[in-house]
Amino acid sequence: DSVEEILDTASAPDYEVSVAAAWNVSFEELKTRNPAAHQILHICAFFSPEPISRDLLTGVSRVSISPELDAALRDPIKLARAIRDINRYGLAKIDHGNNTLQLHRLVQLVLRNRVMAPQVHARMQHGAHQLLAALDPNDPEQSRRWFAALRDLAERHGLKHLSMGTTQDFAVAAQEGATIVRIGTRLFA
Repeated sequence: DSVEEILDTASAPDYEVSVAAAWNVSFEELKTRNPAAHQILHICAFFSPEPISRDLLTGVSRVSISPELDAALRDPIKLARAIRDINRYGLAKIDHGNNTLQLHRLVQLVLRNRVMAPQVHARMQHGAHQLLAALDPNDPEQSRRWFAALRDLAERHGLKHLSMGTTQDFAVAAQEGATIVRIGTRLFA
């Protein structure tokens, strides 16, 4: 969805401005209260507007995005606090039964279009890519939705090549659009 298309659907002329302004107040308060939660929101803004499994954020050790976020991704208590604070401000729908969080597409749009330093924007976008790439579900078929999300990101950003998949899930990766797969253990086992 383009910014213009989404904003054109607003019923009142100033609706999108007032909603974005209200969310920006919440974003700034969250940034002060819990920087890791604020960064989780920014990273989730680069995913599709579907429910995001909290497994994507749990026990991440091979990824480094920022000191605050890295600490939360490695500590279940800090991560739970960050998710709680996101929920407290009503910035995402938390589904404890399915262990997911979901940002409304307008929240994502506002987050992606907020004025921030280009290097911060790039770091959060790269963080989304890193989290998807680091997921290792040990079930090739479970990788499919993450590969589809990576493919969507690549298409949205005009990337020609998409490296995803390893020995255990390379077939699923190829079906979902991988142009490069890593099959080292199959070659060297």
